[in-house]
Amino acid sequence: MVINSVMQSQILSLQQALGMAGIQMAMKQNGAVILKLIEGMEELSETIQEGVQPHIGGN
Repeated sequence: MVINSVMQSQILSLQQALGMAGIQMAMKQNGAVILKLIEGMEELSETIQEGVQPHIGGN
C-alpha cells in the first residue's frame, strides 16, 4: 500500500503526540510543558522534512 507524504506526516504527528502523552503520564508533568515539547518536536520534524525533501526527488 502506498502512503503519500502528507499521510506519513500526519501519522508521524499522531505518533509523536501519543508518545508525548505517555511521557506526560510517566513524568506527571503539566500540560504546558508537554505542549512546548510537542511544539519543539513538530518544528524539528518540519526542519528535517524541509532538508530531506530536495533529495527525495518526487514532486
